[in-house]
Amino acid sequence: MPRIPRLERMFVKPNNSWSRFPKRPLPFRMAEWETKEHKGEVLRVTKIKPPCQIPPIKPIKDWHIVRGDLVEILVGPDKGKQGKVRAVARKKNQLKVIGLNCSDNFMPDMGDGEPGFMLNEEPLHYTEVKLVDPATGKPADTIYKFNEEGLKVRVCKESGRVIPKPPGERTDWKSRSAVKEGDLDTKSDAVQQYTYVPSLLLFHEEIMKEMNIPMSVPKRGLERRDLIFMEIESEAFGERPLESSQDQASENSDFGTFGKIAQKLKFW
Repeated sequence: MPRIPRLERMFVKPNNSWSRFPKRPLPFRMAEWETKEHKGEVLRVTKIKPPCQIPPIKPIKDWHIVRGDLVEILVGPDKGKQGKVRAVARKKNQLKVIGLNCSDNFMPDMGDGEPGFMLNEEPLHYTEVKLVDPATGKPADTIYKFNEEGLKVRVCKESGRVIPKPPGERTDWKSRSAVKEGDLDTKSDAVQQYTYVPSLLLFHEEIMKEMNIPMSVPKRGLERRDLIFMEIESEAFGERPLESSQDQASENSDFGTFGKIAQKLKFW
């Protein structure tokens, strides 16, 4: 086979050029990693909705049921049964009835006894119960009205009878006489004594009085505030109010026009 001249090899591309390597090895290898351009519509999230979104609870304006009222359940397995209200949650518009609308909860053995089931009172919505009219013993709709004394009372719509509220009970003691005073309790006689004396002194003046610290700059005379303080102290201890010579002199002295105005515009 004749040899190709040097000039032809430099400027003329042979037609039958062949090689065992690809002409462009790098682009062939990178083609495996290329991704096609996505020409479809892009889905954009305009507003993110928070998970488990709970709607706000609208409070009931006229709440007619209080703790201790006799109510009747209108829904559920205990429908038609009556019971007293144990607790009221006005922020959630819910309440609990003693011994009704209960669920069984398994209680494991805590070392005190055998495991078993315990009844738990489930809350009811305000609209699922109704007040019971004490005269008829049936559930009735109630509204608020003002009586002759100007007090706000609950009135039955049908009969017009007043449904009184149950007396409030203490959560710790039903009667105050059942409380026994201990060694660390304050005696009732000491609590009923009036030992506080109101003071018009400033903070630093009270400290100086308690510590018997004399004033660095003595006062030239009693001020109006000092006289009021002396009068309050004397009334607190059952003494006669003191009259200073300064007040007597001010009554006898002849004030000018500005002095009379200043006397009327005094703070005390």
